[in-house]
Amino acid sequence: GDLATSSAPPHLGFGLSPHAPYSVHPTLLKGLVDLAIESGAPVAMHLAATRSELELLARGGGEFAEFLKRLAVWNPDVFRERRSILDYLKELARSPRGLVVHGNYLSDADIEFLARNPQLSVVYCPRTHAYFGHEPHPWRTLLERNINVALGTDSRASNPDLSVWDELQFLRRCEPDVPGQTLLDLATIRGARALGLEAHCGTITPGRSADLAIIDLPAVPSADPYDTLLHPSSRIQATVLRGHWLGAP
Repeated sequence: GDLATSSAPPHLGFGLSPHAPYSVHPTLLKGLVDLAIESGAPVAMHLAATRSELELLARGGGEFAEFLKRLAVWNPDVFRERRSILDYLKELARSPRGLVVHGNYLSDADIEFLARNPQLSVVYCPRTHAYFGHEPHPWRTLLERNINVALGTDSRASNPDLSVWDELQFLRRCEPDVPGQTLLDLATIRGARALGLEAHCGTITPGRSADLAIIDLPAVPSADPYDTLLHPSSRIQATVLRGHWLGAP
């Protein structure tokens, strides 16, 4: 933590990202959350991504166990004590801000816990979700429960790129009935809120950082400006960071 904060530029922060329940020992996770509490850093963890993950935690076996055995990294002692997604949510909730990446298979109890803990957010990754053919994501239900949902890209292992803008346009095509403002918020202010940065960025507001994207809009007639903004042919031409022109992405 000291090394990260001392070597980073003043406008950059750091976060902690224990990957997933099947790749991070519970003791290590606890230590990382303790570090997050000490440093004020957010913590992001992939949770409830697949039903195989739930089976591994609940039974200590299944597809994920076989996968870990094939990699010669299976340790049955780690999964002898049965756990649930809720157990991991409770651990993440100790951190200043906790990000639940994916959250594809959250139970009613998980959602209830998230609703009672506003420091936790769910990061929905639509293109990765579609790539794996998961069941419909509960992001609309989460928003109805006033749970913060942000847009994410997961990784190049399941996504053609790491563009949040492309992610947003994909979601618009999949969810044409959702108001454009709601979708844009997932990629802006809700992302800032997930990281604890909502007082500094996420909206074009006096006093907040001038972090902007310059969009080339198509000549598409529409009464709704969001239809034009999120049209499949709109493209980012340049970006501005803290008021400084960075040019083309």
